[in-house]
Amino acid sequence: MAYAIFILAISSTCLLYSDLVNASKNVKSGVTTDTADGETVVSSPATQDNPVFTFVDNLRGRLTIPEIEIVDRGHFKVELLLDFSTNQFQIEKITQLSEVTQAPKPISEPSVPVDVCKADMATKSGATHAYKLLDESVLPDFGKLIGNYSDIGIDTDGDGFYNSLKLSVGVQIHKPSSYNIVAWLKNASGTQMVWASAWGKLEVGSHTIDLLFDGLIIRDSGLNGPYNIDRVELRVGDDELLGDAIDNAYTTAVYQYSQFDAPMVSFTKNFSDIGIDTDGDGLYDLLQINVELDVQEAGTYTVMGSLDSSDSISGTVRQEVQLLTGSQSINLDFDGQQIFQDRKDGPYYLRRLRVEDAASNKIDFINEAYTTGAYTYIQFQHDDVSINADSYRDQGLDIDNDGDFDSLRVEFELNNAGQGGNYRASADLVDENGKTIGHKELSFTLTAGNAFTVTLDFLGSEIFQHGVNGPYQVSRVTLIDTESGVIDYQQNAHTTQAYSYTDF
Repeated sequence: MAYAIFILAISSTCLLYSDLVNASKNVKSGVTTDTADGETVVSSPATQDNPVFTFVDNLRGRLTIPEIEIVDRGHFKVELLLDFSTNQFQIEKITQLSEVTQAPKPISEPSVPVDVCKADMATKSGATHAYKLLDESVLPDFGKLIGNYSDIGIDTDGDGFYNSLKLSVGVQIHKPSSYNIVAWLKNASGTQMVWASAWGKLEVGSHTIDLLFDGLIIRDSGLNGPYNIDRVELRVGDDELLGDAIDNAYTTAVYQYSQFDAPMVSFTKNFSDIGIDTDGDGLYDLLQINVELDVQEAGTYTVMGSLDSSDSISGTVRQEVQLLTGSQSINLDFDGQQIFQDRKDGPYYLRRLRVEDAASNKIDFINEAYTTGAYTYIQFQHDDVSINADSYRDQGLDIDNDGDFDSLRVEFELNNAGQGGNYRASADLVDENGKTIGHKELSFTLTAGNAFTVTLDFLGSEIFQHGVNGPYQVSRVTLIDTESGVIDYQQNAHTTQAYSYTDF
């Protein structure tokens, strides 16, 4: 059989070499001869003058390319076997050359036959930790960075402050494809500040690509220039294989961080906290955290944040406020009863603090904003009757002595400092996957000051039919005063012993 083997570079399922003639520079052709032991012998290797090149060139666009399915992401070498008698390709061999750690970016990739995208170069900028540097140049013949750079501050809204710092980068492109040009900016002392990128389709030739470093990030850094372009990368294709890179590429002109645009509103990172007793009963109804903001544009804003204990969320507050320009303070009031029901001592942590404009656009965000003073959960609002969270116990009950548990009994005590009344307790029994096995309720009457044990018997038949082994979780434990409603609650109250469902 007369044949040719084409060596193609492939990234995931996209052919990166878009021209079969270019690919045929690595072609081998000849006639296969099967020996007695089954080994295939290749004869008559192709040369640059071999007619196979003209043959392929004439058939380009009419050859049948097999569908190539590769599950793993990476850079691969694919050997395609072309049968001259049928003009059909078959996959001969696929070899993984390297792994790709970068997630794909929203750019297009040419395939065979060539159908390159028409997208313009799009730009993006962000904090340095959001982009990982590539380590190895795997496609150096696609293009290169030619070392031409310039910079200028860009004021897009005419307010006298730079919205971005524009870095112009010169590139020389040898093969049409989709490209991503990425650069990282540091200050003179080496502190990483911001990255920027531009991606889209580039044709063969020289190009000047503009990268826009976010002025808000530069302003927020508080670091003056001149700035150092720590690294520039030319990335190829949808998987962003590295084509070229230059370290310590360029030093910008002198800038002051105050020349860059400030956000409409930002957190000053000045906080304070205090427990608030609104009804004079000696317990905190609220944990109030004061948050200071620097407001450049007056308007309607929404401030929100979460209060966390060491391992759970005690509450989330969202507040819409009207803010004037200048330094403004608002209070975030977290529900004291929720803090008590979480049953975790402080200090507590203000996290995921953010401010949005009237159109719900995020303006500023702090993930780890503030740590409060030391509190105990018992200082916060709770009823005279409450669940004793340390008193849970469980046991299997075999009522008919047949060797199987008829029920799983869960008990807990109530703290009773009240005047008595009618109450109801309920709970769910949940498996390790969060699926509910059973629900139980108990109604009862308390007398003033007397201790009380709540007993909930979950049916053994329900546990057996559920078919999942323990330990089980006693969840959504709710204590209700029939006159005033829910007075105590525990989401995940108790973990039982490690029962087997066949025990029931």
